[in-house]
Amino acid sequence: MPYNAPQLMTDTENKTIIDVVQRENDYVLFHGGQPLCTPEGDEVAHRSPRLLEQLQREWPTNPTPSLPVTALGPDLFRTVCALLQAQDDTATTHWTTLLKADPLISKPAFDTASGKQNNPAFMAKLMEDQTHFAFFFNGLANAVKSCNRFLLDFTEGHIDFAQKNSETLSPLFYQAYQELAVEEKAAIHLLASIHACGILLPMLLILRRLSSAEYTGALFGLHPPQEPPQSTLLNPFPERLAAPELPATRPDWNQPETSFNTLRAQVWSVLDFVLSADSVKTGKTDVLQIIRAGEDFNTEFKTSLRWNVKAERKDPAMEHAVLKTVNAFLNSSGGRLLIGVRDDGSIEGIEIDRFPNEDRYALHFWNLIKANLGQEISPLIRASFEPVGDRKVYVVQCSPSAQPVFLQQKGQEDEFYIRVGPSSARLSVKEALHYINARFQNPIST
Repeated sequence: MPYNAPQLMTDTENKTIIDVVQRENDYVLFHGGQPLCTPEGDEVAHRSPRLLEQLQREWPTNPTPSLPVTALGPDLFRTVCALLQAQDDTATTHWTTLLKADPLISKPAFDTASGKQNNPAFMAKLMEDQTHFAFFFNGLANAVKSCNRFLLDFTEGHIDFAQKNSETLSPLFYQAYQELAVEEKAAIHLLASIHACGILLPMLLILRRLSSAEYTGALFGLHPPQEPPQSTLLNPFPERLAAPELPATRPDWNQPETSFNTLRAQVWSVLDFVLSADSVKTGKTDVLQIIRAGEDFNTEFKTSLRWNVKAERKDPAMEHAVLKTVNAFLNSSGGRLLIGVRDDGSIEGIEIDRFPNEDRYALHFWNLIKANLGQEISPLIRASFEPVGDRKVYVVQCSPSAQPVFLQQKGQEDEFYIRVGPSSARLSVKEALHYINARFQNPIST
């Protein structure tokens, strides 16, 4: 049911009440007869009344708030505001560095975070207590498994775990992060900061790939009992955190069960915030909306995969046109190709290519990719059939590659394409060398 603006309290004894008030386009918290604001001056307002109800319960209104450290809603809201107002997102501008330092895929960081588990003295002490032993190993093992399962699903089974490293995986996780709503990104920022756990662990939690218990258990694996001070390597977002006074929370190995419950309560607060925000994903755009927006630097239409409409026959030139667009997206900042859509935006549909079924269509597409661009880039490409009216469009989503990709067709010289405006441009050998030297020094910072 919609909220009705309540009668605001103006007498002194009722000025401690916080009300949820409906406005024309959103809801806002009122306190003391006026909109409640964050310490940075932002109104505590949102389109979701459910989110404001959580903030209503958790927002500190006294000069010396006594809220438990597990109530993270207010700090999360402040982080959302900071991300909305920032010129850039710390995560995206330092993405490659973050992935290289992340303990779930970086062996050196894993060894550092796990307290050099090859140390016999450390292992002997750890094994004296079964609870400590389980906390240390089970959490990290579950996190790594969840990471692998996510990659398999995200790349439709194309990921090669033998090649699993930050350079290979960076563009995949980058795309997944970009598809999140701002409230979800803020949750990753906050958890990564207060738990010093890298970026992937909070990301897997927000993507619903880890339960609250699995996430909390992994924190114990990342922060083992040890004498040296905790490493600051895994704290990627201190500059962007909107609430720097929020105390860091680490596992307490002297009271592991109590510490586990405290950390898990923080996770519950974060998940409640994200759920109640009714988040709108930024990366899942309706196909019809994409078509109406037209072609641009990150979007291109192709009428068919293999069928020449004018000549009314199969034509390798049509396949080359698709491949060069995919090649250009991979070598630039990624993008999406819609097959079955004419340049003017009219829907032709995949039916024009005259495949007997969707399986044969997809098999032909992936055979083209593997044969001409290389099987190793398959994880960077996702493709799906999307209905538009009574027809279907084949949507090909490309992530930016961390390495230069060449189009290698049999009997022809290698080609190298990039995006220039709303089209793909082939570079000469000299131009390609110059572009590769400039572009692939910091592949995911664009």
